[in-house]
Amino acid sequence: MARRPLLHMTTFRSGSTPIHLLLSAYLEQTEGITSLDAFFDLWEYGYRETKNGIEIVRPREPKLGPKLFMDMPLHRPRSIAARTTLLQRHYKNYFVKSHPLMGRPMSWLLQTHDFIFTERKDLPAQIVSYLISCAYGRWYREAGLFPKPRSLVARKEWFNELEVSLGKYFALKILLPSAPVITYEDFCNTEPKTLLARAGLKKRWRTDKIKLPQRQNSADLGEKIIALRNQKAVASWYKNSFLQDRCTWPY
Repeated sequence: MARRPLLHMTTFRSGSTPIHLLLSAYLEQTEGITSLDAFFDLWEYGYRETKNGIEIVRPREPKLGPKLFMDMPLHRPRSIAARTTLLQRHYKNYFVKSHPLMGRPMSWLLQTHDFIFTERKDLPAQIVSYLISCAYGRWYREAGLFPKPRSLVARKEWFNELEVSLGKYFALKILLPSAPVITYEDFCNTEPKTLLARAGLKKRWRTDKIKLPQRQNSADLGEKIIALRNQKAVASWYKNSFLQDRCTWPY
C-alpha cells in the first residue's frame, strides 16, 4: 500500500524544529514535497492560496508572553477550520507540522495522513524550556535564550496549556501505535540519515546543505531552571500532573 502524505505531530519545545528541517529536506529531495512548517500555529505564519498552491506570506518571529496561551490552536477553532479547508485542497503536495488539534480538523488529518511523531524523553526539561519562552517573550534567538538567573516568573496557565497538549499527543500515539517516533535525544546522538532510516525513510538524500538552528538554552534542567524565580512552584505543578508518571521530576 502506498504511503499517504506525512504529517509531523509534535508538541511545543519538544525539539521538533531541527527534526522537521531534516524531514522537510528528505521529502523535498525524494518526493518533491514542500514543507509548510507549523501550518496550524496561528501566531507564527500567515498563508495564502495561489494558482500554484499554498504560499507562506508572513514568516515572522512569534511574539509570546502572557497572551501566548490564548493564541494556541485550542482557542481558535474557526481559524483552524479555515486553514484546514485551505490544506484540504492541496494537502498531497505539502508536508505539515502540527500540534494536537480538536474536532473535525484532527479527524480529517487522521483520515488522510500518515503520522510521524517527535517527542522529548526529558519532559521536565521540555516544560521548563516552554515556560522560559513564555516568560521571556521570545521563541527563538540566533544566540539562544539565556535569561539571567531568577529573572523570570512562570505562570500556571502556561504549564496547563502544554500539559493538555502533551495529554492529547500521547492519546494520539495510543491511537496510532505503528507510527514512527523520533525523539529529540536520539536526534542529538544519531547521524541524520540513520535517524530517518530508523523511522522508515530510507531513500537516498543529501544533508550537506541543511543549516540547523542553534540550541535555545541548556540541555541540563538544573542549569535551565535557574532562570525562574518560582522554581519550587514549577516542580510542584509537574509532580502533581500525569507527566510525573511518564518522566519523574529529578529532585
